[in-house]
Parts: sequence; structure tokens; C-alpha cells
Amino acid sequence: MIYQVFADSSLPAVQLAADELVKYGKGAFARTEVPENAHVVLHPDCSDNFQDSFTLKSFDGKLRISGSNGRSVLYGVYKYLKCFGFDFLYPGEEGEILPENPAFTVDGFDLSEKADRLFRGLSLRPSYPKDNPEKFGASIEEAKALISFMAKNQYNIYFMEGYDEVRPGDRYSVIDGNHPIQHVEFRLTDRTWEERAMVARTQYEAVKEARRHGLLIERGGHGWNYGVPEHYAVNHHISVEEAREILRAKGKINPTAIVATSTWFQICLGKEEVREIYADHIISYLMEHRGEMDIASIWMGDGFDNKCQCDECLKVPFSDLYLDIFRRVALKAKKVLPELILECLIYFESLEPPTRNWLEGLDNVILNLAVWDQCFFHHLDDPECRLPDWVPDYRHNRTHDMDHGKRIINVDQYIPYEGWRKVVGNDIKCFVYNYITYSLYLGYTL
Repeated sequence: MIYQVFADSSLPAVQLAADELVKYGKGAFARTEVPENAHVVLHPDCSDNFQDSFTLKSFDGKLRISGSNGRSVLYGVYKYLKCFGFDFLYPGEEGEILPENPAFTVDGFDLSEKADRLFRGLSLRPSYPKDNPEKFGASIEEAKALISFMAKNQYNIYFMEGYDEVRPGDRYSVIDGNHPIQHVEFRLTDRTWEERAMVARTQYEAVKEARRHGLLIERGGHGWNYGVPEHYAVNHHISVEEAREILRAKGKINPTAIVATSTWFQICLGKEEVREIYADHIISYLMEHRGEMDIASIWMGDGFDNKCQCDECLKVPFSDLYLDIFRRVALKAKKVLPELILECLIYFESLEPPTRNWLEGLDNVILNLAVWDQCFFHHLDDPECRLPDWVPDYRHNRTHDMDHGKRIINVDQYIPYEGWRKVVGNDIKCFVYNYITYSLYLGYTL
């Protein structure tokens, strides 16, 4: 018998779910456009874009696979296949277990699942094929294999750090077609903009493939400070050089963070005007790129021990200055981008808890706990897992003591997280960004 499959939606992930059933069924399934003829109906109720749940329900000789969104319907199809011995152990065809003669049926199903973790994702590092541009073709195929694997195993977030060819600050920072280097391009400083743009386009192909599978797209990261000094210069009718000097982080700064063409630096945030410019700068980019991401990573400049040490900035933890900007963006986004979630990064200098709950009343934000160095032999809160006789000083650019080989580890990060919770409460959702998920796909080379 050939079971007829009807996709009760035009959503790409639901259409893909029908195609996958036909593909893996190898003759047992065929698609139909007539719902009355269908033995299997695939239906998204579109009740929640973020929370995943699905049901497999038999009735009157038919099977209905429903999901809270298109992605969840696809999960339901893969669950159905796994009930007959299929499995997907790692990316690519070699990682698939495909039974020879599965005894498919549509009867006897009364199954439902709901994800107990809201966020389940993998991140892909951008591709840097310095010497072999022809590797782009192979790398995008590797990315597609990983994306397929993610959907088959119910991952729901595809995170690609960075932006496409249009970057925050381009309107101020592009001079004679020369774009500034983004954080994620720091290994491409010797490449032309066209070569870097090709990397961005390749990355975006992977994002489109993730969209086809219904995965949530997380984009952004470091790099939002591009254009802020230039924006400030326009407002004050001064030169860009003067504006950069005014906003340059003051005091003892980690010298590895001072790179004029990258985002390994912070700027002075002591002036409220600068924080408002920063927020407007971010929200304008998000408005222009509406629909390209579900979660926007609003991170500050990368690197450690590089926050401004002027008197005004030292009055409060860096997290207060950061969250002032973040809250402004979140409040604006609630009005103009209600479908978007904004992600706040607790990392390096922002580990020092804020003095007030800047996130109060916001339901469009999540926290990212980026555990930089982690010992996996101990729980994060194990008091035995820390460096002895050393306490990091987040306020004064002493989160690391590289001269003596000391960096924050487990408890040194857990204690600040606990402090954050005391300030912002337990209702705000969060996830742990674990660097072992930083894949080397997409042709990444050192």
C-alpha cells in the first residue's frame, strides 16, 4: 500500500516534512494535494514559534502529525520514522541508520512530546578559506548536512555569529567601498571586501537552509559599536577622528583589545547621549533587517579587560552601562519588533552583576551565560573548582591575570550568575553558551 501524504500548510518546514517522509519511505509514501485522499496529514497549529511540541494521532485509518509550528511538524515526521527503526547519529548519510524493510503503518499512534528546554542550538563559526576559495562549495554542503542533522534531533536554534553583507554602522563607516573588519572576520584582515563579502554570502546560504527546516535564526553578536563614533561626530559637527578620541576607552586597557578595525574594544559609555545613540543605532539596523532573525544577539565589544576606566564609567559596573543600552533597545523593539527576542550576554566585564533590574517588565529578552573557560570534571558551582588565591576584579579590568596564567573558571563565573539572579529574578529565560558547540563547519581553518 502507498500512503498518501498531505501537507496542510505552505510553510517550508511542513513541505519539507512531507518530502522527507516520501524520501525515507522509499515507495511507501506519495504526496497528494487532495486532503480527502490523505492517509497522513501534516498540520502546524502555529501556536508558538519558540516552544516546540508535536503529536502523532491515529484516527479512522489515518495519521495526523501536528506541531506547534512548522519545525515541530518536521520533528514529528522524524519521530514517526524513528518508531520504525530509523535514526540519525551524526551529520551526513554515513550517520544515518536506515532499515531495509520497515513495516510502516498509520494505526496505533497516540503520542505527544513537548520540549523541556526552550532553547536547543548549535553555532557555526564563519568560514575562512584563506587559500582555497573553491572550498566554499564543499563547506556549504557540510553546513546543510549539519542543519539537517539538527532538525532530525530536535535542535531548534541555528546560530551564526555576525551579519550579512550589510553591517551595523555601514552608513557611517563605509568609505570608498571599504567596510570595517567585523569581529568574526579577524582572521581575514588581509583579504579584500569582495572576498569577505563572499564569506558573508556563503554564510547566508546556510541561514536560508536553516530557514527551510524551520529553525530559529540567531544572528548578530559583537560589532554593534561600528558607526557609533561616526554617528556621534555627525551629531556634534566634529570630525570622526575627534569623535573617536572622545569616545575612546580610557585608562589601563588590555593591549590586545586595541585594534582600530575590529570589535575587540569598548567605547566610553559614561554619557547618556552615547548610550542613546548606541540604542538607536542598533534598533535602526534591526528594523532594516526585520524578518532575518528570530533572536538578535546584542553583545558589546569582545575581548577582556577593555572597558573604559574614566571616572564616570567606574561609578557603576559595566553591566549597568551595557544594560542601559540593552533596555533602551528592548523597549523600542517591544513597540516596533514584537516578534523579536533580544539576547543579553553575561561575559567578561559584564559578569559583575548590575546594581538594578534593568530587565524589569521586559518579556522579549533572554540571558546568555557564556561560560568561557569551564572544567567539565566539576559542576559549575563546585567550590573546589576555582583558581586559589585570586579573585577577579571585573570593575577594574582585572578579569584575567594572564601574566600568571589565571583566568575565570567555573565558580568564578557561577558566583556572578548567582548575583545576577538576585537582581533580575528567576523569571527571565536563559541558556548556557557552551563553546564545545562552536562547530568547525563551513570551511573554518586556522
